[in-house]
Amino acid sequence: MHRIVDSTPWLLVQPWLIQAPVIALAGAYQLTPLKQRFLVACRHPLPSPHLGRSAIRAGAEHAADCLGASWALMLLMFGAGFANVWWMLGLTGIMVYEARGRHGNLGAYVSGAMLLILAVLALALHGLPGFEPPT
Repeated sequence: MHRIVDSTPWLLVQPWLIQAPVIALAGAYQLTPLKQRFLVACRHPLPSPHLGRSAIRAGAEHAADCLGASWALMLLMFGAGFANVWWMLGLTGIMVYEARGRHGNLGAYVSGAMLLILAVLALALHGLPGFEPPT
C-alpha cells in the first residue's frame, strides 16, 4: 500500500484518497455477520484438542479465526500505525477488547460505526491528522 502511494505522485499529494477507503473498509467489516462469526470463534475456541484434532491443527484453526476477526483492523493499523503511535495503540486496544473484553461483540459494532464516521471526516477534511504515510 505504501509503495503504491509513494510511486504515484498524484496520491502523494492527496493521501486522503487512500485513507478514507481503508478506514471505511475496516469500519464496514466491523459491522458484518462474517466478522461476528469469526469473533465468536476467536473468543471461544474449542476447549480441548482431543476431539479428533491435533493440537497444531486446533491452534491453526484458532489463529485463522482470530485473523478473520481482525484482518481489517490490522490493515488499517499497517496503513496508519507506522505514522502515529496513537493509531497503533487505539487499534490494538480495539482488537484486544473485542477478543477478550466482556462486550467484545458490541465493541466491534461501536468501533465500526466510529471508523465509518472517521472515513467520512477523512473525505470531508481531506485527511486525518496523524494518518500520513511515513517519509
